[in-house]
Amino acid sequence: MMISACSEQAHSNKDGSEQPPAQSDANNQIIAQPLLSLSELLSADDVQKGLASAAKDNNQTEIKQWQLRLLDAAKQVNLAPSELNQISGDQGLAFLTFHGMKTNFKQEFEQVFISFEDPSVVYAKYPAFESLKAQSEALIVKRDNLIAQASAVLQQEGLSKQQADAEARAQWQQAMLEQMSATPEKLN
Repeated sequence: MMISACSEQAHSNKDGSEQPPAQSDANNQIIAQPLLSLSELLSADDVQKGLASAAKDNNQTEIKQWQLRLLDAAKQVNLAPSELNQISGDQGLAFLTFHGMKTNFKQEFEQVFISFEDPSVVYAKYPAFESLKAQSEALIVKRDNLIAQASAVLQQEGLSKQQADAEARAQWQQAMLEQMSATPEKLN
């Protein structure tokens, strides 16, 4: 059996004359699709922890080492050129430092959020994360509304306001701690 549709044989025109096979760069080039995105590379647990630690210590040598590892991984997964540029050179070092600081902000906010502490210390420490501040303030409002609703139910069941508030906070906190232990991506 002969399959000519897949071979590089000459094709016949309607008049019977032959023409060479059409060669088109667009048709013959296989464009490697990225296997992962930059976001997926940066969300790896070891990368997040490493960048967060380096950013916390302002250790540019360690950030540079993470940059080299990420650039190597990026090439292996055919990362899109635009995303590769984000982590390359001095701009890439700044980007990775920023990413590490963002992780630190989230972790520190999470701690004060769960323990009902004042987040203003975290906001003051990370002034570059104004958009995360707004998101975190919205989370605090939602948390406080849920606790108020639970407290109201507990008061209807006979607890004093003070007892109901304390019990509602304790129940919320326990639920959050259980949820966090079940899912590694906490407040991302």
